Amino acid sequence: MNSLFSRSYTDTPTNLPFMLPNLALIGDKVRNFKVKYTSSPHIQKGRHDINVPDYVITKDEINKQVLLRACLWRMKLFYNMNFKNKTVLNYSAQLIFSYRVADVRKHDLLKKMYGQPSWGGRSISRETIQKTQERIDSGTYTKEDKQLMDLYDSPTIPIGSEEDVYMYVVRLINELYETNDVHKFIRDFVKKYACVQVGSVQATRMESTILNVVRTKVDFRMPEHIIEQDSSIIFQAYYTATAIVREAQYYARRMEIQTGAWKKYWNEDDKEYKHGWVYDKLSETQVRYRVNKIRRILEGKVSNNRRNIPDGLPSKRYEDDTPQPEQEYALTLPKGLGKELALEVMEDADRKHQHLVDYEREVSSGVHGKARLIPFKPDESVDKAIRELKKSSSDRGVVPRSMHRMATDRKVFSRRTTVAGGSMMIDCSGSMGLYKDDIKEIVELLPASNIAGYVGYNRKIDDYDGEIRVIAKDGRMSNHALDKLDEWGANSVDLEGLRWLATQPEPRIWVSDQQVIGVNADTGRNDYLDGQKRKEISVFMRKNNIIPIENRDTILKVAKKLSLKH
Repeated sequence: MNSLFSRSYTDTPTNLPFMLPNLALIGDKVRNFKVKYTSSPHIQKGRHDINVPDYVITKDEINKQVLLRACLWRMKLFYNMNFKNKTVLNYSAQLIFSYRVADVRKHDLLKKMYGQPSWGGRSISRETIQKTQERIDSGTYTKEDKQLMDLYDSPTIPIGSEEDVYMYVVRLINELYETNDVHKFIRDFVKKYACVQVGSVQATRMESTILNVVRTKVDFRMPEHIIEQDSSIIFQAYYTATAIVREAQYYARRMEIQTGAWKKYWNEDDKEYKHGWVYDKLSETQVRYRVNKIRRILEGKVSNNRRNIPDGLPSKRYEDDTPQPEQEYALTLPKGLGKELALEVMEDADRKHQHLVDYEREVSSGVHGKARLIPFKPDESVDKAIRELKKSSSDRGVVPRSMHRMATDRKVFSRRTTVAGGSMMIDCSGSMGLYKDDIKEIVELLPASNIAGYVGYNRKIDDYDGEIRVIAKDGRMSNHALDKLDEWGANSVDLEGLRWLATQPEPRIWVSDQQVIGVNADTGRNDYLDGQKRKEISVFMRKNNIIPIENRDTILKVAKKLSLKH
């Protein structure tokens, strides 16, 4: 039978139906607000739009109300304020600031509604709380009683679902084994949980969850100690991320949102000036300072929470260093070299590589050297070379720009050409015989490439056996790096140099005679590598398509061919 009424009736009470506008609009008239759930830090288009992050998963309806109140205060506080930083973490910092404001305004309202606190700094008198709780315990409470206690007991920052934390960590672990970026794991966790309390997640259960997921992600032949190392690093990353979130939220809960001063003020009752503490709202500069500090905490810039956390997982390095059957990998030359030059590169590389694999001394106790990566500090621009390479002449086109070439090659038309990239790692040891001018000539030919060099110390310096310096990047170069690489003569960090090169764009060129060498683990002095460690370098080079070239003239010819995309 059709209902006689336009809507069905229900006696199920809803939580805080009238509190949201009252709490947020003290001294303001009630308006209709539109809640918009978004996954990115959008600034609301309308003056009355409440922007709510849909990735903040709260525990229940009370916690959802806490989130909505803060989002409404964020709209009121920051609608007309522009921040240079427009990232998710800046949005989160504003919302964390708004949690504090909403909590203070909540207690201010409760004081006005239920009297001044009479004990323990509470915003409701002890008698009111006791009587309300007695009615709730006896079952004779009204809807307003329940709403009052829910509001009074609501947290400053909403509490999230514990199960959601476990599920999200599992998702991050799956992504981690694709990216091998531990710090991205931390950043992603902070972004999601910056605006919600993680809750009572059990450390033992989290460790067990992480270990179980790791076992499903690594090869079943992986040694147990490598699996345990992976699990330990991931748990450390999780713990670091939660510590960053707690630090930001703790700062917000304790910060002042009013500024006070001892001065005269007008007493409405006595109609005269009196002395006392007078509080006023924070200035825009003070608000910006607090928001920016919260953001910096979330970015990990205030404390040293991310110190000593590796960039990648041990299992990934173990896979890279584990020798594989040689026939599984083969090098591929870049297109456009030409048959003659390609044969020259392959024949010379094969001849030198045979020495790398077969050469072994009776006593070979060396290990792969550890290299320090020196930050790139450019001091010269090669933009002019890029501009010249972008110019290409042709005998076909629309508008002739070089009529003086009509009598020679008839290429009177100009066109724009894309400058090729790629990467190069240069063995700067004494046996290579490359001069600074030779390397600068390569940079001029390949100005858009990433070019670095490495050298060994033949001793320990700050626990390092050598260093890697970036020589050229993004059209800029560092003469200082070239000078420093010329100070040492060993090449005991070959594998470390190739690892850096493997992270750069293809084609990857290794300027080397393939005369690899290691170091004594204790003294850092040069020492020969055994066949197994030399083969590690061979497999790593093949696996990452790193092309070895030694001859200076061959390098220059290849650089000229690679300078423009074909």
